[in-house]
Amino acid sequence: HLAHMDYLMGCIASALGQHAKAVSLFETAIAAFRSLGWPPEVFTTLCYLSYTLWAQGKIAQAKAHLMEALRFGIETGHYFTLVLGLIGAALLLISQGDCTRAVAFWAGVSVWWPQVKAYRWLWDVAGRHIEAAAAARDDQDVGAWNAPARLDGVEATDCGRHLRRARL
Repeated sequence: HLAHMDYLMGCIASALGQHAKAVSLFETAIAAFRSLGWPPEVFTTLCYLSYTLWAQGKIAQAKAHLMEALRFGIETGHYFTLVLGLIGAALLLISQGDCTRAVAFWAGVSVWWPQVKAYRWLWDVAGRHIEAAAAARDDQDVGAWNAPARLDGVEATDCGRHLRRARL
């Protein structure tokens, strides 16, 4: 379906830093996915849209889209939406100056979905920002890097509690 083309072109535009174009393409894809009744595609694309809006500094809009996607992930247990949502939550935490929790979320995702480090696009649009924020921290609190042991095995319903504690 053409919605997938808009989605893929949005991913390319986002990676190239063409954020306005990416936002337009993602929004078009989301509208098409909604009309087709394809929830996983809607909410995956909402996560990607939130990353792009975050990169534009549109934090409130990024948060709104991300929270919608995370609600779907939590209610349905849709694994990939939860993974992408936690990455988006890490970006929002960076915006709030909470690098420790951002790193913990990124580290937790790395345990749940080890392929995340090999997913070059995701690293370009999100992971590198999280890792750069962690490297720039003044404190040397390495406790966040031990987070995977605490986050590993968390059920979908527990994600809501983690997000509430993060105060997103």
